[in-house]
Amino acid sequence: MELFKGRPMAFIGTAALVCALLGWYLSGWAKLLVAAAVCLLFLLLICLASCGRICRRNFVTGIIVCLVSVCVLLRAYFYFDCRYLGMTRLCGDEHEFTARMIKRSASGAYSERFEAEIESIDGESTDCSAWISCEYAASYQPGTLIGFCAVPEPFEKTALYDGERAALSQGYMLGITLESEENCAVLSDEALPGLRGAMLRLNAKLSFALSEGVGGDAGALSAAMLLGDRGGIDDSVERDFSRAGVSHLLALSGLHLSVIAGAVGWLLSRLRMPKPLKTLLLAGFVLFYLALTGFLLSTVRAAVMLLMVWGAYYSGADSDGVSSVFLAAVLILIVSPAAIVDAGFMLSFSAAFGIAVFLPVYTKWSSKKLTALRQSAGKVRICAARFFIGAGALLLTGLSANCFTLIIIWSLFGAAPLAAPLTNLLLTPLAGPFLALSMVYLPFDGVPVFGKAVAAAVRLIADIMLRSCARISDIRGAVISLEYDFTPYILIFAALFMLVMLAVRLRHKLLVFIPPLAAASAFALCLFLGGANTKPVSVECLSDGSSEALILTSAGGAVIVDIGDGSYGSLRSAVGAAEANGATEIEALVLTHYHQRHTASAERLMKREKVRRVWMPYPQNSRDAGIMARISEAAGREGVECAVYYPGEAMICFGDAAIVSSGPVTIERSTHPVIRLTVYNGEQGSVEYIGSSAWEAPTCAGGVGGGAVIFGSHGPVIKSASPVVLGDGVDEAVFCSGAAAYAVIEGGAADVGKIRLTVCPQLWRGQG
Repeated sequence: MELFKGRPMAFIGTAALVCALLGWYLSGWAKLLVAAAVCLLFLLLICLASCGRICRRNFVTGIIVCLVSVCVLLRAYFYFDCRYLGMTRLCGDEHEFTARMIKRSASGAYSERFEAEIESIDGESTDCSAWISCEYAASYQPGTLIGFCAVPEPFEKTALYDGERAALSQGYMLGITLESEENCAVLSDEALPGLRGAMLRLNAKLSFALSEGVGGDAGALSAAMLLGDRGGIDDSVERDFSRAGVSHLLALSGLHLSVIAGAVGWLLSRLRMPKPLKTLLLAGFVLFYLALTGFLLSTVRAAVMLLMVWGAYYSGADSDGVSSVFLAAVLILIVSPAAIVDAGFMLSFSAAFGIAVFLPVYTKWSSKKLTALRQSAGKVRICAARFFIGAGALLLTGLSANCFTLIIIWSLFGAAPLAAPLTNLLLTPLAGPFLALSMVYLPFDGVPVFGKAVAAAVRLIADIMLRSCARISDIRGAVISLEYDFTPYILIFAALFMLVMLAVRLRHKLLVFIPPLAAASAFALCLFLGGANTKPVSVECLSDGSSEALILTSAGGAVIVDIGDGSYGSLRSAVGAAEANGATEIEALVLTHYHQRHTASAERLMKREKVRRVWMPYPQNSRDAGIMARISEAAGREGVECAVYYPGEAMICFGDAAIVSSGPVTIERSTHPVIRLTVYNGEQGSVEYIGSSAWEAPTCAGGVGGGAVIFGSHGPVIKSASPVVLGDGVDEAVFCSGAAAYAVIEGGAADVGKIRLTVCPQLWRGQG
């Protein structure tokens, strides 16, 4: 095969990737059986080599493939089936823990989350990483040793979110929640010892210097792009960068390492150092930078590739990008088998592979063109040619990366930014001078004139990047959903076709772009002919038995009614349900009542997702007015329109869909009035939604009618069932209160006739 010709490392890397996938999906005994089969293959290769049936080069490659495969499988077995499964057996029972805090990973209005290392469980020494969530204002510093008793909880794993995969990909095997500081004892408050602690403290010191010296979002952006400290990055900035297709600029990767190492290399060249010493110093700097930023998988991959390039340069040999990518993958998977489920690793590997395949072809062609121009053209023409060749290289880099990451983006995120190629062409060139100036600023922090001038230049470039991403993010249709029935067939066909074209000899390797271009055209045609804008409104109700959220989706937009219990988990589930149905932005957030937790949850939603409008009911008292004022203030900061709706007023959301509210009704033992919403979708039908325990007050539920009637679970706990009166035309009655609803159904309190009854403890789907 052309791609693997003369590249034994490509065979070895492919075997490692396949075995890593098997290590994740197969059970423990299945892993051992595959490892045993590979060992038999190893013995067969030895027998063939002894008989002279296989050449020496193929024999060596086959032996290395077998050894790497066995190593990856055994590492996966001991990591997933021995260590992780052993930790999961602790869930559900109370245990005594000793944990050392490493760093704060997330901070919310009511909680803090830390990355920690568990040193002992029930007095026995152990070694595993964990997420510790503190439901109080915790002030633990890196290195703080704490002791506590807690009940570990299994990682959240639903159809909309795989918390287990997210945790394991980052090396965390336990999730622990501490509800009170009184149950936690600080055993030691010393700084984190060793080299790791020194690197964390240095990273924090440098990040603080950038954040405070540069200031604002520019300082936070500088600390994130240079040092990997994303703690100061606002959620709205991450949202804008993601919708603009340049979220990779916020995460340390090969781009950042190349720029930083290139700047150091340029400085060493000015000092006229000999080539061997320069190479050693660069390698030492790269290792220091990896330790400073915490050995992130993307930077480790880039570091291995850079070291191979420098080694080839020093030795006079030719470097090969494809082999470098596969070597990096082998090393990472042997050390960390959970990297195969890490989104960053998969995206980084596939993007680097695409660039390594196509960029050398373009570079070789462009160098020939420039050589010919130097012999016949003037300086102005040569400069213009260099500009367009550089722009073409950036565009080709973006297209190559996007082509090879599209399937991963579809499977993990379900949406893709349309403006990514153009945005990368415009903003990626700014990353180089931005990182270089951020590096220059650190040693001159506090210098009156020069330091302030460099900080001003950093702020200027950051402002251009932030404003550009915000403008692109605000465009309707900036992100297109990939959650369509025809998408997998088109993408898989394009991927297989590209692999076939890479496997055969091509005169022009750029011909491989024909399949993705054809796939993009087919996707656009299917999207147009499929009539995405004519789809009926999809209605989904998420419930946990005590609260619920109603999600309406159509034509790439979504309307969220209430936000569950206001927690991050319920917010993530509501957004995930909307995205799974093809929504790429929130057309409106509709609140049926005012609750204190709506302030933080609404603000969090507007920061994390693109929200166009917030609908709120008319306030009934000063308390409601205060909550409405705080939500309006948060919406103003994010550029979200606010509106107040009144009883009987139609809220037009998208297309023919409209929501009409009833007047507020206060039910027994409830602190919040109940508002009945009717969702109309033209002539497609309607859905009635009552967000509280409506059967406690027959006046609230009486006479409702529609294709489906949803009875929520907001409000007080149900103690006794009351008759539920349903009007004509009701096809389905949905109860969101879980087991409490069975008393209504089985007791015959509701005269439903042929109406379908549904208990919705988690998710209900229907169409309006």
